[in-house]
Amino acid sequence: MGVVGDISPVVDLILEVFSEEFEQDPVAMRQDFCGTCKLGAEWVQMGGEMDATCIDADADILAWARRKHHQWLKEDLSELMTRGLSLHDARRAAREEPDEEEEGTLCLVQLDLYETCKVPKSCKNMDVVAALNYSWMQFHDKSSLTGYLAGALAALRPSGILVLDLIGGPGTQVASKEEVGVAFCRRQDDSRLLRVVTEWDQVAFDDVSRRLLCHVHFGFGDGSELREAYASDLMLWQLDEILGLLSEVGFSRTRVFMETVDKDGDFTGEFEEQPYPVYQDNGPNWYQAMLFACKENS
Repeated sequence: MGVVGDISPVVDLILEVFSEEFEQDPVAMRQDFCGTCKLGAEWVQMGGEMDATCIDADADILAWARRKHHQWLKEDLSELMTRGLSLHDARRAAREEPDEEEEGTLCLVQLDLYETCKVPKSCKNMDVVAALNYSWMQFHDKSSLTGYLAGALAALRPSGILVLDLIGGPGTQVASKEEVGVAFCRRQDDSRLLRVVTEWDQVAFDDVSRRLLCHVHFGFGDGSELREAYASDLMLWQLDEILGLLSEVGFSRTRVFMETVDKDGDFTGEFEEQPYPVYQDNGPNWYQAMLFACKENS
C-alpha cells in the first residue's frame, strides 16, 4: 500500500501526464509530507534542472533524509531562498550559464502542513506538488482538506499538477494484514544485504467517522522486526468527494489512474487511466488510485 517499493513507475507517470497536459517537461517538484524524501530523491537523480522541495513536520525524519541524500542538498542556495525565491529560481539566479551536466537539487523544509496551509514563497512556483502515501487522507474534515488543496493550487505555476494517491473500496473498511512489498537493503553496521518485507496492517475502521487506523511493519531477513514503523489515521474520502473538492477549489480537470491487477489478483505497481474502480473476481475488493489535478494553463 502506498509507495513502499519501487517509486520509479510513479515518477514516470507524473512525467507522462505532465507532458501530455502541457507539452513540456516538469522540473520543479514539491513533495508534501515527504517522510524520508523517497520521491524527491528519485526526482533529482534525473539530473539537469530537476529540483525537489521536500516538506515534513518531523525534524528527526528530515535529519535522516539530510544524511541519506546529502549529495543533492545545496546549502549555498539557502540565502537566495530566504529572499522568497523557489529552489528552482534560486538555482537560476546563482547560475552564470546553463550546465547540461548539472545535477538535480534537493531542499528540505520543516513545516507542519496539517496545521497550516501557508507556506513560504520558496515553496511556491512549482510544476508539481505531490502528496503520496495517503498523507493527505489524514485531513479528517472538509474544511482542513479544502484549505490544503487550495494552498497546493496557489503553489503551482499556471501550468501545474497536484498529484495525490488514494485507497478505497470495501476491503479498506475491515481489519486485515497483507504483505505488500519485498526489497533488499544493507545493514549500516556491517553492510550485509538483508531481505525486507513490508506489511500493511489495517488495525481498525470506524464506520461512523469513516476513519481507518493503519500501521506499517517491516520484517528483516535476519529475523528481526520493526513493528509500527509508521502509523496513519486515515479518513476514507470517497473518490467522487475528492474530485468534487478539487473542482471546488479551482482545479480545471482531474485525471484518475487505477493500479492494475495481474492474473493472480495481485497489484502490479502499474497504473492505467480509468475513471472508476473495477473489481476483478480473483482480485482485491479495494483499489489504489493516482489522481492528477491540473491547474489551467493561462
